[in-house]
Amino acid sequence: SVIHINFCSIILFRLIVNYYLNHYGTKISRYDISIWLYYDIIIWLRQEEFMRMQKSLDNLKNAQLRQKNYLFFKTLWKDFDLVIDDNKTNSLYIISERYNIFIKVKHGGYIPSSGFLLIDSLGKFEFNGKSVIDIGCGETGILAHYLFAREASSVVGIDIDPSAIAHAKHSSNVSDYITWIVYDAGNILTNNKFDVIISNPPQMPMSFELRKQLKDWHDSCGDTGIELITQIIKRASTGLRSGGEIFILVFDFLGVRESYNNTLSIEEIGCRYGFSCEIIKSYPKTVRKGGQTEKSISWIKHVYPKYRFGRDTEGNLCYNALTVRFQHS
Repeated sequence: SVIHINFCSIILFRLIVNYYLNHYGTKISRYDISIWLYYDIIIWLRQEEFMRMQKSLDNLKNAQLRQKNYLFFKTLWKDFDLVIDDNKTNSLYIISERYNIFIKVKHGGYIPSSGFLLIDSLGKFEFNGKSVIDIGCGETGILAHYLFAREASSVVGIDIDPSAIAHAKHSSNVSDYITWIVYDAGNILTNNKFDVIISNPPQMPMSFELRKQLKDWHDSCGDTGIELITQIIKRASTGLRSGGEIFILVFDFLGVRESYNNTLSIEEIGCRYGFSCEIIKSYPKTVRKGGQTEKSISWIKHVYPKYRFGRDTEGNLCYNALTVRFQHS
């Protein structure tokens, strides 16, 4: 090891120094040499002890990561990879070596692609020592896990879906350090205060008939898509501590700066409850063939008649996902 090589180098150095000093007439007693060697050994032992402690800590931190063999599948977003468990179960895991977390994806569940856009936007903000709540955390709780890794003092993940919370509670190597609650956003913000509110909420506009057919609230929470966003902003006026912030990922057709129907824009809703609104970042998104957005196009155009979808270089319909930051004005 490097330590053993360093120790041998020190001994060799001592012997060379002793030779030259003796050669030029300066005698060094065996006592002096023994003192040198004694301190060298003490230093070496302390280095060995430190290395053993560091190795134990590393093993402890990464124990669950190292217990499994994984097959790389693809990079989801920068520091996050999607991998397959190599033990014939073909379980999917989201792994980040940088943040030392791995999250098991629920069988038949979702990959939180929009959540990674929000994570990308949050990199320049400080969360150390802050209390944070992730509203609509979903079954992977990716944002809650990320904020824990960013050293928030406390992290709460809430979702109205009991099955999502049941999975999130045991989904990762750090999920025990996060509080997971089946809860309505309005109630928890009425009774508690946080420094930061984060949300990648269900926001796809859908008719009641379509929502009833899907029996799934992962993508939508109402006809217009802004129902939960409005509720978060409204309740945050009392559930956010002084100097607190809200970060929400919002699809642009919902109308952030301007309204695409005859109702208030999201910025105007924020102003009504005392918040300034800032678009941190914009991410282009293609309307995926067969995806939920494509299925909802006609309804989106019905609810937001003034909005116009764009076209990407291949002629596909596209829109933008916006990271929006709210602060007390």
